[in-house]
Amino acid sequence: MAGTSASFTPHVIGSTSVDLSRNCRTGAPFSVRISGRTDGAPAFGEMLTEGPSCIYVGPIETASKETLEALYSQARDAYYSGEPLIVDDMFDRVELKLRWYGSKSVIKYPRCSLRRQSAYADAEEDLSQVLALASIWIMFLAFGSSACIIPVIYTVGLAYQDAYSSGFSYGGQASVVEFLAMLNGVLFMAFGSVIGYPIASASVKVLQGLWRNNLVALKGACPNCGEEVFAFVRPDQCDKSPHRADCHVCGSFLEFQIKVEDRDSYWKMMHKYIGSDITSMVTLPVLIFEPMTMLQKMAEIMEYSYLLDRADECEDPYMRLVYASSWAISVYYAYQRTWKPFNPILGETYEMSNHGGVAFIAEQVSHHPPMGVGHAENEHFTYDVTSKLKTKFLGNSLDVYPVGRTRVTLKRDSVVLDLVPPPTKVNNLIFGRTWVDSPGEMIMTNLTTGDKVVLYFQPCGWFGAGRYEVDGYVYNANEEPQILMTGKWNQMLSYQPCDMEGEPLPGTELKEVWHVAEVPANDKFQYTHFAHKINSFDTAPRKLLASDSRLRPDRYALEKGDLSKAGAEKGRLEERQRAEKKTREAKGHQFSPRWFDLTDEVAPTPWGDLEIYQYNGKYTEHRAAVDSSDGIDEVDAKSIEFNPWQYGNLSAE
Repeated sequence: MAGTSASFTPHVIGSTSVDLSRNCRTGAPFSVRISGRTDGAPAFGEMLTEGPSCIYVGPIETASKETLEALYSQARDAYYSGEPLIVDDMFDRVELKLRWYGSKSVIKYPRCSLRRQSAYADAEEDLSQVLALASIWIMFLAFGSSACIIPVIYTVGLAYQDAYSSGFSYGGQASVVEFLAMLNGVLFMAFGSVIGYPIASASVKVLQGLWRNNLVALKGACPNCGEEVFAFVRPDQCDKSPHRADCHVCGSFLEFQIKVEDRDSYWKMMHKYIGSDITSMVTLPVLIFEPMTMLQKMAEIMEYSYLLDRADECEDPYMRLVYASSWAISVYYAYQRTWKPFNPILGETYEMSNHGGVAFIAEQVSHHPPMGVGHAENEHFTYDVTSKLKTKFLGNSLDVYPVGRTRVTLKRDSVVLDLVPPPTKVNNLIFGRTWVDSPGEMIMTNLTTGDKVVLYFQPCGWFGAGRYEVDGYVYNANEEPQILMTGKWNQMLSYQPCDMEGEPLPGTELKEVWHVAEVPANDKFQYTHFAHKINSFDTAPRKLLASDSRLRPDRYALEKGDLSKAGAEKGRLEERQRAEKKTREAKGHQFSPRWFDLTDEVAPTPWGDLEIYQYNGKYTEHRAAVDSSDGIDEVDAKSIEFNPWQYGNLSAE
């Protein structure tokens, strides 16, 4: 919002009459006349009472700028301390005189442009004004609708009444009365439509505009006097003809200028993909991304890896499933973020160490369709995942189907657990506030014993009812409930032994098994502390692979807040990837992952078949060789150039 001073209108604020005039920045003269009544007003000496002393300035009209600034500062500080020195009218006169002098002490947060000779201040959307305007137009809509509907109801009721009573009336006089009554009803209906329809139609258009943000309420500080000003602006017309208004306090000429996201053009681009899998079909602006790749997001499941350690140490086979399923649930707190992670480049990797003794490695093994493979290991468990997300774009929402396989092996007893997560739905992609829900069942099966846990994610109902809630049971191999589990996937989970009917056993109580860790307040991307660790080089091992996600220039630029550079680097990487694909096809080569091998196994999933990759153990050998070698020069990981490429100067790692 920008405002330039042009003229002041008369404003009564005191008991004296003074003319103030000077030239504004644009060269046009302006004046202010302060006037008020003096009849019957007590003398100044009569009003003076004993109290805190203040700087003597004499008549305000002849006081110097420096003297008034000193008085203004003293009076302002005293007012905030609870002991005002001067009355409000006097304070306003001092402030107005200082504005006339052009004093900086009374300017409230403006920014100046020497080129345009304008002063600027930020404006923000005022939802309260929008709601107030919507309430008024809803009343108009109700009035207009009533004017149309009530006459129709009256006329129809009259017609039914005449039809019912026609069998009991005789004579021409009754027919004339019925005809006149019906004519009166028709005229009443026509009159109501003539008045009510335009009002109702106009109300609908205004309410639609408010719903679609075609009419926006703005508020902000006037750049000249600092008082709050309001305006209703049409974003679609603001660039062509900015909204102009006058400040209601100082009379300054104001010009509202806004920039809004063009969602209509985004919708025109996206509507052709409705019903399609858009995982890698659409190039999206970096504005909606978070500074993290899908490979890094795969590693977030390791935040509460201590739960798998406890599952391995546990003797009770059912409590093993309690701990393991709680570990699987815990990652959904991170999955509720609505920012999109970067799609990894083919051959890109992510490795993590220094977290609970876990060594994690992930690699992008396919670009279309996008597939990532991960492996993690410590002294208690091994974790293997083949991830191949499948999406379905539905206009304003996106269904995400986890076409993947997740296996956990608990080392002590060689117990193998298989996890099938529920699908995820991203709501309000284009219109409204974006939010994530995962309604459905999560099933974790002990492939060794046949025991399993089934947890049901409640779908979000009206006004958020049931959102985040998770309930279910641990079953034995005969599908008899043994332990009930309940909680919220964004807060905590608890368990309690139960009988064969699923009812809690007498003498037992709910016990908490997992609780979400403390998260940073007001984080820009809603990151957890662990998410920040994933992005940092503190969790990077020695001699970081040059293909690591941390080194991506677009991701790093976005993390530093440089959107322009992030977008440029993202485009450059995508062009390089397309060029390498052409080179690979021209040479008849196939891409071969470095740390994982494609097997002949094809696993069925609820959303389609999946080719399975397995960890080949080479990364463990590579890491052991690096860690045991003292001859490797220590290199600052941040100085390594990102290099996942199959062709070119690939670093020898």
